[in-house]
Amino acid sequence: MAELMFGRDEECRLIKNYLSSNRSEFVAVYGRRRVGKTFLLRQTLGDDICFYFTGMDNVTMNEQLQNFDITLRRYYPAARPSENWLDAFDQLRDYIEICKQEQKVIFIDELPWLDSLRSNFIPAFEHFWNSWASARSDIKLFVCGSATSWMLDNIINNHGGLYNRTTHQMYLEPFSLGKCKEYFDAYHFGYSQKEVADFYMIFGGIPYYMSLMDREQSLLQNVDRLIFSLKGELRQEKDVLFRSLFRHSEDYVAIIDALSEKNKGLTRAEILDATGLTNNTLFGKRLQELEKCEFIRKYTDYSNRQRNVLYQLTDPLCHFWHSVVSRNQHQDSEFWSHSQNTPLFNTWSGLAFEMLCLNHVPQIKQALGISGIQSSV
Repeated sequence: MAELMFGRDEECRLIKNYLSSNRSEFVAVYGRRRVGKTFLLRQTLGDDICFYFTGMDNVTMNEQLQNFDITLRRYYPAARPSENWLDAFDQLRDYIEICKQEQKVIFIDELPWLDSLRSNFIPAFEHFWNSWASARSDIKLFVCGSATSWMLDNIINNHGGLYNRTTHQMYLEPFSLGKCKEYFDAYHFGYSQKEVADFYMIFGGIPYYMSLMDREQSLLQNVDRLIFSLKGELRQEKDVLFRSLFRHSEDYVAIIDALSEKNKGLTRAEILDATGLTNNTLFGKRLQELEKCEFIRKYTDYSNRQRNVLYQLTDPLCHFWHSVVSRNQHQDSEFWSHSQNTPLFNTWSGLAFEMLCLNHVPQIKQALGISGIQSSV
């Protein structure tokens, strides 16, 4: 089911525009894990790719370079072992210069993993783009990575050699509730509108989670199989999710855990008290990154006379994990099926539906015929 491009028409259109431009392009695609960044680029770029390389997680610089050399030799047999990243990119330049494709499309996946300790990857990457690729008109460089904090710091908001060098940035958002319904309808799941809403209230609009659904099973059975069974594919998903998105993920998890205890949200000072984290610019950056990745939202409570800003957990999967999964103390492999119509389910569903509404305010306003009216939520 995941072999067909679905729900990314606008992103595909933009990528094709970048490919047909008359200048070199440096496009950074970022977004949370499982949202479909790699799939989108591989499917859209297709046979236009003249060099594709993906980094390896948690390996040394020498192992990354060896991986790069093996990949490059598949395209360019004359390549020799690279001494460092500067040498590696110099050899990539040699190959690109003899590549016969009209547009030289380079796709580097999981870019953050290449920046291992003391690797000097970023200076070499900067030099490759600034001294050679950007001066041409035929280089189409696409990079992506799930480590959002790294992508923001080192590529998109870089204040060094890559400052303002990306020609385009693309944040890949999860699907909306409407897109989820279109997906389940297209693949003949036969889910009711309520079942589609329940799916979104658990998983959010993450395409990968949708691809794991078995249409021969009910929604309840799918949730039990994926999350609560001993061999469930998503049994450890919450921990893996934050480790893949953020370096020093424990800080981000601490913030999420604190916010999960207060449905209304917490002020910055209250989060600091709950987590024990240091009140500095780094802490503010953590909040901004969680907000950028749509795990939390920042708002001012209508009834708050002091107008203090609150931070509220809005991510469906995190909310489900704290409200439901963490309550499965007896490791029941059918916990979700057994929880239906219990106080636990009723409490979760009410709050989760509120989050669903918060995540679809523009759609709700349009349906009510008030989309042109300024409002706060």
